[in-house]
Order: sequence, then structure tokens, then C-alpha cells
Amino acid sequence: MALQVNLLTKLLGLTTKDIEQFKNHDAPIIQLLEDTFTKEELEQFLKDIKPVKIKVFGNESTQYVDMLKAKEIGIKNTSQYIVYIYLLEKERISKPIEIDALYYFQVDFDLATKELPLLRMEEETLYRHLRYFEKKEIILFEKTEKKKEYVKILKKIS
Repeated sequence: MALQVNLLTKLLGLTTKDIEQFKNHDAPIIQLLEDTFTKEELEQFLKDIKPVKIKVFGNESTQYVDMLKAKEIGIKNTSQYIVYIYLLEKERISKPIEIDALYYFQVDFDLATKELPLLRMEEETLYRHLRYFEKKEIILFEKTEKKKEYVKILKKIS
């Protein structure tokens, strides 16, 4: 049972409280894991779990996926989560720019869509994601008269 709980915690970002809820409802997912995998297979699987890696401007960063926390702050799908992780990494490697006494970083929409090719995202889609994040108070988003976009992350989950 402990292996299954550890697996669920790592894979799905579940908390001990979440796991207790599974146990209280006949634990169908835990039973499925027990019925499907041997103890050795589960142990190996836990060893093989890798964190999510993302590259921004050739810099590689490691982020662990915690979908429950992402959901709590308002991120509603995997594409938005990947964009959010991209923004976290972009903030980490960018030179801060002061706007109205707050520090932002610049986002190049064209470059962002090229660095996130699996999303097959157009610049307009990225813009909609950022506006959604702003509405959910995950970020502040500024567009200047010089057609430059700046972001400040307000809610961090990593």
C-alpha cells in the first residue's frame, strides 16, 4: 500500500489527505495499482519517475509537476500549466525591468511559441493564456506603447 501511495503522490501531486480520501472510498485506484503491478515493478517505476524539464533560451530547468496546486491557483489545463512553467523559468533567467515600482520580465511572443513547439500555439493563444492568468491574478500583464509585453508572476507553485 505504501508504494502505491508514494506513486500517487509523486505522479499526480496528491497529498496524504487526498490519499486518505481514496482509502475511505474503497481505494479503487490503489486497488488497480495493486492488481496491475508487482511490488518490484512499482518500486522501479518510482525510481524512474523524472521531473519535468523545460528549456528556455537553451537554459534547462527542472520543475516538478504539481497539478493540484496548479488547479488551486486557477490553471485549468496542461497547456496553461506548460505556459506557466515557461513563465517561471523565463522570470528566473531574465533581467528584471521596473514598471511602476514593480519588477517585470519581457515576454517575446514569437520566441515563446517557437520554444513551446509541442503546444502548436499561435501568438494569439499565448496572449489569451496570459490574459486568463491575469484575470485569475496569477500574473500581472503589461503591454507598453512600444509593443512589448511584460509579465510579473504573482502566484508561484514551484
